[in-house]
Amino acid sequence: MYTTLIFFCLFLFPIASLVQCIRRGLNPYNGVLSGTIAVGFGSTAIFVMATLSGTSVGAEMEAAFESIFPSLLESMPGQEELIRNNIDILISGFPSTILLMGAVVSYVEYIILSKFVKNGDKGAWQMARLREFSWPRTGIYGWLLIFLLSWLVGLTGIPGGDLVLLNVQSIFEAAFALQGTSLLLMFFFMKKVPRGLGPALAIFAWLMPMGKSILFLLGVGDIMLGLRTRISQR
Repeated sequence: MYTTLIFFCLFLFPIASLVQCIRRGLNPYNGVLSGTIAVGFGSTAIFVMATLSGTSVGAEMEAAFESIFPSLLESMPGQEELIRNNIDILISGFPSTILLMGAVVSYVEYIILSKFVKNGDKGAWQMARLREFSWPRTGIYGWLLIFLLSWLVGLTGIPGGDLVLLNVQSIFEAAFALQGTSLLLMFFFMKKVPRGLGPALAIFAWLMPMGKSILFLLGVGDIMLGLRTRISQR
């Protein structure tokens, strides 16, 4: 039940923040950030409600996976340990997954809402192309501080510290992989690569652990070394 509520929150909670962003004429990416934060607060409230009721979202998900475990084992014979490890990772990383999905949903919902909601007599700001996206260079210090604090929490042995580190690490890697994706798309655009090939390669990279790591390194290099500026000057 609580997992279902979280998915309702995922799609419904960003709307109010996005509409307000459009009507105030704010940058679309501010709206995406506000929508993601709304999803974070909403899902956190549901996590707390589940805990106070004597259950947990993790236990609910574990029960759901157990119901389909025989089918998974039948499709992957002899891989019981691998399946259970992947299930544990999915459950442990569920909070960060919800936040990342919240960002994607907010991005898509802004594009849709901007066609219907107006900023007075003006039209809404159009969402900039992903190749034009870039984190502020000083933002890397904030991300590093968050990662360092979560790493220290994990070292203290506080209950749940490892889960905090796992989820923060997932968000940290995704943030810089997004920067790397933007750099990759800009490079393909400048090289006049056939339309559709760049996004297809970027999606493929996100689905592969090695590909996502490469995007992460590109993102860090872009912010730290100004790769975007160097490429554009050639």
